[in-house]
Amino acid sequence: MKPLLTFLILTVFINAYAVAQSVIVNPDGTHSTVINNGSTSVIVNPDGTHSTLINNENTPASTNSGSISLAAAGNIWSAGEQMIAKLKKTAPKHDGVSLRSYSFQDIDNDGVYELLEKMNRIEETSAGLLNIELSPAFEFVKIYKFKNGRFTECLTGCADYFSTRVYHYQFWKKQISNPVNLTADSKALIKSNKTLFINELDRLIQEMK
Repeated sequence: MKPLLTFLILTVFINAYAVAQSVIVNPDGTHSTVINNGSTSVIVNPDGTHSTLINNENTPASTNSGSISLAAAGNIWSAGEQMIAKLKKTAPKHDGVSLRSYSFQDIDNDGVYELLEKMNRIEETSAGLLNIELSPAFEFVKIYKFKNGRFTECLTGCADYFSTRVYHYQFWKKQISNPVNLTADSKALIKSNKTLFINELDRLIQEMK
């Protein structure tokens, strides 16, 4: 009788745990854990941040409380996938593969994800020129915000994020001007393309201002 009782108790706990937690596969391939607390759920992201989901399909997304309904979350992912497919059609390609990358990120911590499109003019005109170390230095990011059921480019209201990109480009301009801390491969690339690299960073800084 005692082993049977122990088995039943363990079964209840296992079932409760299975119901209480689930996993979301994010667009970038990482995983987030969803912890169900009844009327709400908490999404724990790979970077340690979290968002709150309200388990009520009739509850609209909130842009200031950090909460979003399950139905609204589904709408965001669906609209995001459609937007990515649209952007990829016109994106530059190399061997049939888009040279631009796409990801979702909550850049303003309001619980609603933005769609980020990353592009690199140098790579788009000279695919394969940059190495892994230097390539991120020249990434330009377009932000698309979700509103009224679709994603549109954020031309205003994203100043805080754009200011961080200015610091990013300024940092890399210093590194390229004096590449003592970079790898030998990067130093060789800079030696051959220094004017191009500096001019591109200056252009990106102006784009962000």
